[in-house]
Amino acid sequence: MSEEKTAETLAKYNNAILIEQVALGILEQIHTQDPATLARQLAEKTLGDQETIKQLETELAALREQSDRDPYNPEIYSAHGWHRIMKDKLSELKRHNSSAWLLVFDLDGFKQYNDTNGHVEGDKALGLAGQLARSALRQEDAVARLHGMNF
Repeated sequence: MSEEKTAETLAKYNNAILIEQVALGILEQIHTQDPATLARQLAEKTLGDQETIKQLETELAALREQSDRDPYNPEIYSAHGWHRIMKDKLSELKRHNSSAWLLVFDLDGFKQYNDTNGHVEGDKALGLAGQLARSALRQEDAVARLHGMNF
């Protein structure tokens, strides 16, 4: 047998022995530890994982809510939020065989206002327009800024 083959065979044998020793060590630990201690350790790990999962779910929900809202006026939906809420509302309308109104408006001359007064003032104006639309409608009505100055 060549030296290379011998080394390969020896490496496989050593790996098998190592795996067996690790397995025996785990089995010994399981058999020598109190079952209540093992159960407590598992429960602590599981609870820790569940707390982490809950924390991540809370953070994800907050990020979703943030992405669903208009950056200039969090009282109204962004285009992303609008698509999500409309999907839900359309399903509800179909389920109840109902109809609804859709109102879309555009702020004429807004580009000139934005160019004259600057983007900061333009952003404030967009926020005010969203606030006016929100206050003019019912609480259950959805208001969103779809693109630029389109509501």
